[in-house]
Formats: sequence, structure tokens, C-alpha cells
Amino acid sequence: MLNALQTLGQYSYSDSSGTSSFLAGGFGILLFLLWLAFVIVVIIGAWKVFEKAGRPGWASIVPFYNYWVAAEIAGRPGWFGLVAILVNFIPFIGWIASLVMFIFIALDLAVKFGQSKLFGVVGLFLFSPVGMLILGLGSARYNTSISTDTPQFGGPTNSTGMIPPSPGQTPPPAQTPPPAQPLV
Repeated sequence: MLNALQTLGQYSYSDSSGTSSFLAGGFGILLFLLWLAFVIVVIIGAWKVFEKAGRPGWASIVPFYNYWVAAEIAGRPGWFGLVAILVNFIPFIGWIASLVMFIFIALDLAVKFGQSKLFGVVGLFLFSPVGMLILGLGSARYNTSISTDTPQFGGPTNSTGMIPPSPGQTPPPAQTPPPAQPLV
């Protein structure tokens, strides 16, 4: 048995021509270049979103600080974005809490830029690189008059407590209460 194992060790299973090494190296370089292009596109989108919101673009590439600033842009306190990252270190419960917090930030960010909450979930949470490019390079404008200061984790409201109409929409007519019924 030992003799059979020794004879197996004498054979080389490598490609002596180096073709497979060359192909693997080329594939690795291609993957790296694709990853680098993706990162550059993400940075461009985030940079433009931060600039549209009146914040410095460089803040989008500083680790941890970018989440602080993104939460402030969304109308939440800065610590909200930082906590959304830090709770990831707590297994299971922290991961769920982080997902929920990032969904709230995405919803508020979408509304601050005049987009729907559906865009917040799909465009900014699920496909954030694409959503950030749409906000940063598109015609969306940052609206500072929309307030997200609500006692619970609700959506953004204006000073009357109502969600303002989208740009170009007319607000619904005010409803009058029904006349009071006489007491019998």
C-alpha cells in the first residue's frame, strides 16, 4: 500500500505549458477590472447624490462617515446611520435590525428626492448602485422642506403632518366635517 502511494506522488498533474495558469490569471484580471468599474460607478452615483443634497461629495467615500451623512440627508439623525452599521456585529437580531434601519433610510432618502417609497425599497435598498445613479445623475432634486421628524418610524411629512404631493401634483381638496346632528 505504501509503495502504491509513493508511486502516485511521482506523477505531476500540472500543465507544463502554463496555459491554464495564463487563462486563470487573465480571468482574474478581467474580474478585477469589472469589479473596479462597478466600484467607480457606485462612487460616482453616491458622490453626486451627496452633492445634490448640499454635502461634500468626498463624504460618500469615507467609511462609516458616509452612513452618518446619508442618514442626515434622509432626514434622520446621523447616529441612525452609524448604528445601522454597528448592529451588524450582533448575530441574527442585529442583522434584522440593520436591514430595517437601512430600509427606513432608503425610504426617507427617496422621498427627500421626490421619488416614491417603492423606488426607495427597490431602487435604493435592493439595487442601491442603480438607484443612486438615478438620483445622482437624473433630474431628481433634493427637497429640504420635507421633514422626516415623526415620533415613530413613519415616513416623511411636512409641517402639517401630511405627506406632501409629488412635484406637479395638486394637493387634494380640504374636507369639511359633516354638520352636527341635533341631540334629541
